[in-house]
Amino acid sequence: MSIVFANEDDIPKIYNYLNKISTQTQYLTFDSAGLKVSLDDFSKVFLSQLSNSNIKYFCYRVNGNIVGIANYRVDSRTKMSHRAKIGISVLADYQNKGIGKQLLASMIEYLEQQKQIELVELEVACENKVAIHLYEKYGFKKIGKLPKFFRLDNDYMDFIMMQLELNR
Repeated sequence: MSIVFANEDDIPKIYNYLNKISTQTQYLTFDSAGLKVSLDDFSKVFLSQLSNSNIKYFCYRVNGNIVGIANYRVDSRTKMSHRAKIGISVLADYQNKGIGKQLLASMIEYLEQQKQIELVELEVACENKVAIHLYEKYGFKKIGKLPKFFRLDNDYMDFIMMQLELNR
């Protein structure tokens, strides 16, 4: 078990991971149909993200397989470059084993070392109580609500915006 930064060799595994997890949760921005792009197209986009210093992916590996991913993105606009937006996902078979907690802790620790980052932000489904509890445990505060943030067929899902002010 290890947490490592994603690299070019991980692209096929990340592609497969994202397509698999899309069938396991409704909380992601893409649905159960997966990424809807070929591996080649995904690779091109992901390679550009890997070379972007404002984006970083953390991969949690078990026996060489990626079972969890955390990422952050820093806005390149100067007025917003003090904020990092994060996301975390863990495959269903590996949930409730502390993997999300380890990914979150590693990412926060890394972001605390990035001098320009002052705030860490995320959006989480109001009904995702387990994730909300984890974020609150790490000091995230609820700062707003996003009504009808996701549309699932004819239903809507509200999300909560949360923010962590990094200790300096």
